[in-house]
This record gives sequence, structure tokens and C-alpha cells, in this order.
Amino acid sequence: MSGGADEEFMVLRAAVVACCLRPHLSLSIGVAVSKPVGFPDHPHRGFETLTYMLEGAFTHQDFVGHKGIIRTWDVQWITTERGIVHLEMPAGDGVHKGL
Repeated sequence: MSGGADEEFMVLRAAVVACCLRPHLSLSIGVAVSKPVGFPDHPHRGFETLTYMLEGAFTHQDFVGHKGIIRTWDVQWITTERGIVHLEMPAGDGVHKGL
């Protein structure tokens, strides 16, 4: 991913695949973003996502109209079941960090 001089983006990804974890466990560690970068509309299906904000805030909205703000120290847990399309974008200026 490339962008302008004011843009920061970093994701370190670790995947654990084992016989007891089907299909797998994926962990994104150390996500840091600033405007205009974020996570525009994207799908998830058949797994759960957990967002934990370390600094700043993300706005969240899904395709059925649920929306809110995930602030520093907040946790968001999404169970996708048959599928979801949602977005997470920085809420305000500065760098926003989360797991």
C-alpha cells in the first residue's frame, strides 16, 4: 500500500495453523493509520473479528446500519456468521493505533 507523505500504515500479521484451530487463527498486530487511510467497505464471512483500540478512535459502520465509534481502550467484537460488509475509518486527525 502506498500513499502520500502524511499517510502511515503498518500491519504485522501472524497466522497459526494447527489441527485444533480450524480453519486457522490470524492476528493483526500493531495497526497504525491516519487520514485518509482506513479500512473502507470490506467483507468478512465465517469468523469473528476483535478490534482493541490503543490510541485514537475508529468509526465503524456495517451494511445494515449499525454504527459507532471505537475509542481508546474500547473493544469491538464482531461475529460474521453468513457474512458482513463493514468499514472502519479514523475518527479525526492524528494517528490511530489498535490491534
